[in-house]
Parts: sequence; C-alpha cells; structure tokens
Amino acid sequence: MVLQKPVAGLKVPWVQVASTRQALAHLSDRFFGHPSGQMELIGLTGTKGKTTTSYMTRSILAAAGRRVGLIGTIANIIGDQVSLASRTTPESYDLQALLDQMVQKGMDSCVMEVSSQGLMLDRVYGCEYYTGAFTNLYHDHIGPREHDSMEDYLAAKLRLFGMSRQSVVNRDIEQYAQVRAAMPGPCLTYGFSPEAD
Repeated sequence: MVLQKPVAGLKVPWVQVASTRQALAHLSDRFFGHPSGQMELIGLTGTKGKTTTSYMTRSILAAAGRRVGLIGTIANIIGDQVSLASRTTPESYDLQALLDQMVQKGMDSCVMEVSSQGLMLDRVYGCEYYTGAFTNLYHDHIGPREHDSMEDYLAAKLRLFGMSRQSVVNRDIEQYAQVRAAMPGPCLTYGFSPEAD
C-alpha cells in the first residue's frame, strides 16, 4: 500500500511517499515503459481554444505524414479508433495506458489537451512533452472547486512548461511576460503583435 501518512494498526506492507498522486503517476509511467518518451507529445493548455487547436494541430501533422493520436475534451483518438472522453486530462494511469496504446499502434506523435486540473492534480506528472503550448488565460475557472485566484490558476498552467523541451505561446495575452519567463527552453510566439514570431 502507498500512503502519504502512516495509519495506526495497518497490517499490510506499506510505503510512505510525499504525494500519492505523484507516486501513482510515476508508477504508471514506468509500468507502461515511459510512453511519452517514445513519441513527440504536444501539450496544449489555456482557458479557451485547446480543443480547436488540438484538432487543427493533429490535422496539420497528419497531412505532413505523421501518425498522430489525440487526447482531449471530446474524444481520445488512436488511429481510426475514437472513444468519448470522460474528462479533458485523464487520471495518470488511464493517461499512461492511452499513450502506451498509441505507441503500440505506431503513433509517432500525440496532441493532448492539458487542463489546469490535470496539472494541479499531477495527472500528467512524469510526462515528457516535446512541445508545450499556451493559448490564453481567462477567469472561467476561478472558484471554490477549482482555483482560488488568477495567480493560482496561472501557476497551475505554467507547470506544463517545466516538462516541455520547447514552447509556443500567444504573444497577445496579458500574462505574456510571466508565461514566457516560465518557459526554460526555446519558445515560438504567435499573435497579432508585431513582436510575435
């Protein structure tokens, strides 16, 4: 058993960890052989536009001859197999199982919507993103069941970029400077701003 806190009188073997969610994500990733490291995983985060951007990106990559899976709000797609999604970012074991299925079916890329909840709850912990992209940030998810403040919401979103080799960011968003500062690797910008790449 894996626990964050010891339980008195427990009569089975157990191990204590700092975070059971991170432990589950790490064990799931290792169980499936680190599938995100066997393909180009593209993570898209932001308040609006993730679904549209993910389908457009998948379509562009497919037109370029890539074999592309998709994990998102509407559906998960592996080759010709489409299954309805129950949440934007699956729980860590389910996510690693999906990525493994993609690797087994010969996918060389996966476009994935990454929600703030998926980041905050460590569902994507251990994933290796080839590219992380940030669309925008609005007040939609501020409240008692999600994020306490815009700062908390932004901090959750920015976790993606610590797992990404390179980044793409909307140059027009109000939080651009904060977002860009959180991106350690190469970064491409887009938008209407003359400063955008």
